[in-house]
Amino acid sequence: MLYQVLPGQTWLDKYADDRSTAGMTAGVEQSDVFVAILSPHYFESAFCCLEMYTAMKRRKPIMCGWNLSKHKVQDALAWIPAELAHLKNVELRPIHEDSEMMEAVRARHPLLT
Repeated sequence: MLYQVLPGQTWLDKYADDRSTAGMTAGVEQSDVFVAILSPHYFESAFCCLEMYTAMKRRKPIMCGWNLSKHKVQDALAWIPAELAHLKNVELRPIHEDSEMMEAVRARHPLLT
């Protein structure tokens, strides 16, 4: 599967066997890097917020991406709530597909290269 192409510990929620809140928390905690694919409703999702909170609490490196074929970078930046404005300082990567995001993560993060 796509999420297995990276070295290090990789977990992708949509392919996880345990998609409970405990499973999501454990998946993020056991991963080396947290990658959030932002969307207009990302921060309205309790599950997405749980994963983001867990990554921040555990001080995981965070990378954010957005779907370039549907939205502009200005849109993606506007989705980030004021209380998480520090996320605007992490690299925001445009993506077209999951596989492209995985390659971007692999190429840009020192723990995974």
